[in-house]
Amino acid sequence: MGNKPVGRKAIFFDRDGTLNVDKNYLYKVGDFEWLGDAPKAIRWANEHDYLVIVVTNQSGVARGYFTEEDVRSLHAWMNEDLARFGAHIDAFYYCPHLPAGNVAAYAKECDCRKPKPGLIERACADFHIDRKASLLIGDKPRDVACAEAAGVRGICYEGGSLASLRPSGVIRRGPAPRVPPDAVAGSRVSAAPSRSSCLRPSDTAAAAGGWRNGKSAMSPSRQ
Repeated sequence: MGNKPVGRKAIFFDRDGTLNVDKNYLYKVGDFEWLGDAPKAIRWANEHDYLVIVVTNQSGVARGYFTEEDVRSLHAWMNEDLARFGAHIDAFYYCPHLPAGNVAAYAKECDCRKPKPGLIERACADFHIDRKASLLIGDKPRDVACAEAAGVRGICYEGGSLASLRPSGVIRRGPAPRVPPDAVAGSRVSAAPSRSSCLRPSDTAAAAGGWRNGKSAMSPSRQ
């Protein structure tokens, strides 16, 4: 009998308010600002064999503020900019829906708008992710609820240095030591897919060890 395939480990990141400054319905490159040392945290994950996957609600599409192409263009730019730090995001998963949206095609209930787990479910299927070895970091309770519904550990990020956070080497609940990311030579730009969450073929996001500064916290919700 063959050995059972081992799934890949992943760190899922919320986007607005976790990786970048949360500005109302952000879609323009000129308005984008990385939050603190988020690129270093992404690089650390890359270097330690974690898939880096962004899972984000983008209801501005349903509201008519911007298009899916705008979302995909911003995500492509994020990876281009991350190359300056020797980092990359492996995939982006986003939900364009809102039941009360102004654009009929997106004004509906779905299974992908966080806190529902559809984004993570799709990513886990696409990348054969080991949920027990993976975690999600987001700045809102709905991010944690999404993770838990998908069987992934959720950490509510309350600010501070993302780069000072790291999973421990073993799966446990306690805090991990504060270890900065290692230096990396060279850079890589990933042709990361940016996928909406209708779960169409053309569309397109772990709970390893503890993370410091991760707690449940109430935050404003716009997306």
